[in-house]
Amino acid sequence: MIDTLTSDIDIVKQDVAHLETTLKIVMDNSPTQMIIVDAYRNIHANKAFLNFFGFDSLEAFLERRECIASYFIKGEAPFESEHNTIKRINHFEYIEQLDRENRLILIENKTSRVNHIMQIKVDELPNDRKLLSLIDISELEKEASEQNYLLSHDRLTGIHNRHYFEELFHHTHALAQREGKTLSLILFDVDDFKKVNDTYGHLKGDKVLKTLAQKVVNLIRKSDTFARWGGEEFILMLPQTDIEEASILASKLREAIRNLTIDGIVQVTSSFGLASSLPSDTLETLFARADKALYRAKENGKDCIEGTIPVKRRHA
Repeated sequence: MIDTLTSDIDIVKQDVAHLETTLKIVMDNSPTQMIIVDAYRNIHANKAFLNFFGFDSLEAFLERRECIASYFIKGEAPFESEHNTIKRINHFEYIEQLDRENRLILIENKTSRVNHIMQIKVDELPNDRKLLSLIDISELEKEASEQNYLLSHDRLTGIHNRHYFEELFHHTHALAQREGKTLSLILFDVDDFKKVNDTYGHLKGDKVLKTLAQKVVNLIRKSDTFARWGGEEFILMLPQTDIEEASILASKLREAIRNLTIDGIVQVTSSFGLASSLPSDTLETLFARADKALYRAKENGKDCIEGTIPVKRRHA
């Protein structure tokens, strides 16, 4: 009976060894970086893992005896890795610290020196071991980032679009209301823009809009939000800014636009409408006042600023 039991144990050991060998073969044929660990040791890493991290052999990697966290780039939210300088840490504890839904980390490819966004997949193995798979989602994240950019930015000028502005306004205005602060809008457009297109062509008109937008970007604060509202019309949201402060900025923008140098175009001017928020305002009511002010600027000869304060007239 003992001989039979011993034989059965030997068969089980052979089966386990065979399964481990099969697993390693499957791992080595996978393009995904994989590593088997227990709580404190690296047990095995596949070829894709070794190549990615620049190891010539499995032995060279195992000799390092480092927690996998030591290869993660530290402090890059949302890929936070607070333990990447610690050589000996419980692997399982570290994995548990990661966001369970995504488990995203940032790793540098030692060969190409390019950072990759990885998602860690964890599979349970016998004998308190785990199989960690590092799935490269860099391209997916890049595509998602590009898509988000297109959803929030104007394709021609590169500044924010109307959709983004409207979404951000609701948050910014609500914060201003809670804190008892004032925010202001500056609405402006290019005077006689149809004439620019008709005289110089639409490509030149596009260049006017792009050049103007870049000039404005260089003159506003980081806290200000600048967007293309539509066509040749632009809008600025200025947090913690009253109408007088908004008027000062509008004067700077008006003068800067008048002084723009654009090939073949004599001069570009803009008209401005200003409005500051009231506690009861919505985007619609605040925008309506700025829009009416812009209309008055057009009625008053263009190339000027209108709001609830004295206006800056043409050639002033």
